[in-house]
Amino acid sequence: MITTAITNNPTIIDSKIEELKRIASPILGLDVVVESNPDINRASLIHLCNGSTCLIIQLSHLPHVPASLKSFLSHPNVTFVSVGIKSHNQKLVPDYGIACANAVELGKLSSRVCGKAEYEKYGLSDLASLIAGVRVEKPEHVRVRDWECWNAW
Repeated sequence: MITTAITNNPTIIDSKIEELKRIASPILGLDVVVESNPDINRASLIHLCNGSTCLIIQLSHLPHVPASLKSFLSHPNVTFVSVGIKSHNQKLVPDYGIACANAVELGKLSSRVCGKAEYEKYGLSDLASLIAGVRVEKPEHVRVRDWECWNAW
């Protein structure tokens, strides 16, 4: 079972980041959702997942970016993996002043490890299916939600 918390509360973020730190693996999945409205064009959400624990932070609704989040993302002993992670960092830095210090691009890594150049062009769900045999489903109502105006609290 996967446990997910969605929040814009800095106190809850502090607590959940401590929880993520206690999990054995120093490798976390990271995703950033950019608001689809071209007038806004900023990061709206950041997803952090470690094992079966996930934290979804509503960046656009934060009163301030917690120091715990900045510290965690820049920790030298934690690695964040994703598809398109370079573009994630390019949105997080100017929008919120935060970035991942140790970021690994899964497309390039899987291409190198598997010897298949085309893997660099695939998205996360395709890579999960091809490499791990895992089917990733993201319902349309989640994929196209207007996260900018949705407030969890």
